[in-house]
Amino acid sequence: MPGPVRRPLGSPLRRAVGSLARTVGWPLLLLPLIVGATVFVLVDPHFRLSMATPRTTPSAVVHQSSADSVVGADAAACLANQSPQLVLVSISRQRAWMCAGTRTVHATAVTTGDVLSGDGTPTGTWAIEAKQPDRWLSGPGYSDFVHYWMPFHDDFGFHDADWQTMPFGDVGYRSEGSHGCVHLPEAAMSWLYNWAEVGAGVTIVH
Repeated sequence: MPGPVRRPLGSPLRRAVGSLARTVGWPLLLLPLIVGATVFVLVDPHFRLSMATPRTTPSAVVHQSSADSVVGADAAACLANQSPQLVLVSISRQRAWMCAGTRTVHATAVTTGDVLSGDGTPTGTWAIEAKQPDRWLSGPGYSDFVHYWMPFHDDFGFHDADWQTMPFGDVGYRSEGSHGCVHLPEAAMSWLYNWAEVGAGVTIVH
């Protein structure tokens, strides 16, 4: 009676692994060989070669400026919001959150008004009145060019401020802050300008 038919391993890789298996024994039935992000799994003497890549689970994506991360308290900041679009600003925390319903879609550090000079940012609820690119903002003793201007109440609005040297989010806003507007880093301001529609809600709290 002819003996059992042995299937050839075929490729040089399979022959090499088969030789290794005969040397160390097949108790090592699971041998991962990791090459970059690809995992090769050997399952038996007449193994079949399979490839698997790490699987990622999709999660709720939130946008953010380069220096900020929307996690923890940031992610929960919009849970009470009922508006389709809302920009929520906290003066005490020097932070702003962009809300799409109850979901935080962006968070960033900001700089609000210079309290000691009487230029504090007002608190209240309004709506974005306009969106204007590349314009000059002028007042007593200043004239500043901004790339993005979004007024929400009288002369108060959101804009970038590339002349600002104090870090955004710093408590120094009390004496080195804005003339009352809300300053955002340029990347975050660009994001807000493209995301928010005229009429989007604005709420500023202490």
